[in-house]
Amino acid sequence: MAGISTFSTKDLDFFYYSDRAKVDGKVVSHLVQFISAAKHTLDVAIYDLKDKEVLTALKKTSSKVQLTILYDGGAGGKVGGGSTTIDPKIGTAKAIIDAGLKKFAQPIHDKGRHLMHDKFIVRDGASVWTGSGNFTNGGLRLQDNNYLVIDSPAVAA
Repeated sequence: MAGISTFSTKDLDFFYYSDRAKVDGKVVSHLVQFISAAKHTLDVAIYDLKDKEVLTALKKTSSKVQLTILYDGGAGGKVGGGSTTIDPKIGTAKAIIDAGLKKFAQPIHDKGRHLMHDKFIVRDGASVWTGSGNFTNGGLRLQDNNYLVIDSPAVAA
């Protein structure tokens, strides 16, 4: 598998990132393109969301589509997840507010269950972006993570 950073088949695209293994599937640019291609709706479910490029893409897209962001509200104001060296030390709620996305976002508070640990975006009821990484600097640019785009209305439903 060494050297493989992207892989595509009919209706499936895979992207990999590992700073440690020097595998760069250009995850951030693919994610921003996925978000920007929305025409009607964009439904985001995320554990941790602090990456400035992703937040900017969501803000730009919010003017042309119905945007919903559900994120892990945790048990309070504690900052969790992400890299402590390259991620902002602010929580997801503050990052969303600072990006001007508060009116589109709703925290999910489910103490101890990690309900929002899954990370996915449903675009226009037809395509799904999912994967192991949070939308943070660490999740997108440091950690070993994989991402998958599924073009399937049945999966997106």
